[in-house]
Amino acid sequence: MRSTVVGLQRDARGVPLGMLSNTQKPKITIIAGPPAAGKTTYVQDHKGPTDVVIDLDALAQAIGSENTHGHNKALMKFAWEARDALINKAQQASETSEVWIIRMAPTVEERRNIPGAKVIVLETNPNECKTQARATQRPPAWSQYIDEWWNQYEPDPRDIIVRR
Repeated sequence: MRSTVVGLQRDARGVPLGMLSNTQKPKITIIAGPPAAGKTTYVQDHKGPTDVVIDLDALAQAIGSENTHGHNKALMKFAWEARDALINKAQQASETSEVWIIRMAPTVEERRNIPGAKVIVLETNPNECKTQARATQRPPAWSQYIDEWWNQYEPDPRDIIVRR
């Protein structure tokens, strides 16, 4: 005998709406690139209304940072743990249509640590990044962070490259 749950709407297959099978997982996209490359803007321009965005800077602000970038290390410990928990959750079944993960990830290893994730790398010119960093009043160290990213960057033919 087939059991039913009273009060739940069902789709054409009889599955309660809002529930996904274990095989239905959200699409995960990693947006990588140097500091001030436009990663957050790219996601805002491409995400859907039900998509989840995992952004370390936004998490730091949500838990108390008064800065948009360059958060204190004590607060960042909490933000990193929150980000890691959200990434772990994103890899499980979810009703979310897409999960966007914003991170610098200059190495192949950092971009391939989530199985099945699509990777888009914003290869924004270092001078453009530095101009953007100054325009958004990021701390002076950002110029060095941008150079470090480019020095560590490992291209991968599996990545989708967006040059800006």
